[in-house]
Amino acid sequence: MTHSASSSTSRAPREPGPAARRAIGATCLLLLVFFGCSTDDSGGLDDSCLAFVPSQQRTDGEVTAVLAADSSCDLAILELVVTGVSDVWSVQFELDYPIALSQFAFIDTASSFLVDDGTPPLFHAEDNPLGHLVVGVSRQNTGSNTGVTPTEDDNVLVRLGFVRFANSGEGLLMFMNPSLSTLTVAGEQPTELLVPFHAGSFVIEN
Repeated sequence: MTHSASSSTSRAPREPGPAARRAIGATCLLLLVFFGCSTDDSGGLDDSCLAFVPSQQRTDGEVTAVLAADSSCDLAILELVVTGVSDVWSVQFELDYPIALSQFAFIDTASSFLVDDGTPPLFHAEDNPLGHLVVGVSRQNTGSNTGVTPTEDDNVLVRLGFVRFANSGEGLLMFMNPSLSTLTVAGEQPTELLVPFHAGSFVIEN
């Protein structure tokens, strides 16, 4: 599993291209608090907020996306959380998100319960084509490691950041090909679990 990120797509003539949108997203992350962010010629973003509505409440044995407490109006940080599963080794999934409303900005694994004694997990994040995110996160295999069991206070698999790009609208986020793997005996191959993954919707609210 490697560290990478890329995107490619075609846009209408007056729309920013993928490279421009990604550059805008990176700039927003740095200047969001001070200046906001503009993606058009009509004055940019207003004071609306990018909200996230989960498709269902958290349930043991299932992976659910929730809005992190440190999100803001212009930056939605989704945490994928899970409890009720033992010896978790890795997670992988594809996620479609509404590019008319948002742009994928970053992946954060520093607070993942898959961190091993301060050693961050391996990860892969690719937004290609734009709006179709492919993610994999795994504990590092040292030959003696096994999976880790999440607790109620330490249950975040990964965090994903999305920058707001519109002043109104609503759009679904949908998981595809999700899987969670476990490892109970060091040195053996992880076992894949087909557990439910639940996303939700982005809604821009005034």
